[in-house]
Amino acid sequence: MGSDSPIRVVFVAGAGRSGSTLLDLLLGSAPGACAVSELRHIWRLGFVENEFCGCARPFRDCPFWREVTRAAFGHVDAARGEQLDRVQEWLLQSRHAPALTWDRLARPTLRAQRDRWAKRELSLLRAIQEVSGAHTIVDSSKNPMYGLLLATLPEVDLRVIHLVRDSRAVAYSWARRTKADPMRAGKQQFELAKPWQAGAWWMIANAATELAPPLHRTYLRVKYEQLAKDPEREMARIAAFAGLKARAASERVNLGVHHSIGGNPMRYEQGEIRVKPDTEWRKAMPGGDRRLITAMTWPLLLKYAYLWRSSTA
Repeated sequence: MGSDSPIRVVFVAGAGRSGSTLLDLLLGSAPGACAVSELRHIWRLGFVENEFCGCARPFRDCPFWREVTRAAFGHVDAARGEQLDRVQEWLLQSRHAPALTWDRLARPTLRAQRDRWAKRELSLLRAIQEVSGAHTIVDSSKNPMYGLLLATLPEVDLRVIHLVRDSRAVAYSWARRTKADPMRAGKQQFELAKPWQAGAWWMIANAATELAPPLHRTYLRVKYEQLAKDPEREMARIAAFAGLKARAASERVNLGVHHSIGGNPMRYEQGEIRVKPDTEWRKAMPGGDRRLITAMTWPLLLKYAYLWRSSTA
């Protein structure tokens, strides 16, 4: 791949706890793809906190990320990572959305910071391509503002997969204690959230993705429930959109090693896994929480064709 050729990035947008780690792993198993999970967090989780990679090594000890770092930047210490994370988080503030959508609205300070970010991001993406040998990078950062930043890069062939899941299932997932992260001394990977918080996050993330024109240039909406119920059919559709050749996907899928940043503990899975819908919320979610989330999110529940009492529609 030449340095002037477009960098194909498949960006998974949407709300947290919608099944993005599953989709990331499935896409990363396709020939020619490198799934890095939530690349947005590389400065904080990687260079500052030295969190575990999906290969089960600390970020700084992972041979893949050491080689990527060396090729892209030479060296990044924790202090520099902290600085770059702060700059990126400033760029990701929602008040910058209009300027990232229409460049003529960008003030000089924002344009300068964005251009410096772009140079770093392109170096990082090129290095990932070079080290992995992949022509497609899968980034499941989900944050729509991060997607807008990627959309400002003319060197990137951006393909957006908008992954949606029933808001009530998402809220239930945020509120329940899940399997502990084996690499974090048994601690929970995510902080628990109250139902109303999860409902608000779900609405904001999905509405922002719907309302961002740059994210719809090459766009595909995918429902978690359909992906988990019929992975073979959905992965064929997704792979065609992403320009990938999907391996035959079925209820049981074989996974290799993935060098992922962030995501839930499922990212450490290797070998054969079973893909099946997570429907625990239907029986276990308190009725009051269900009614609250339905009331908070009903406009998009209708748009995404979720039935009031079912998540399989």
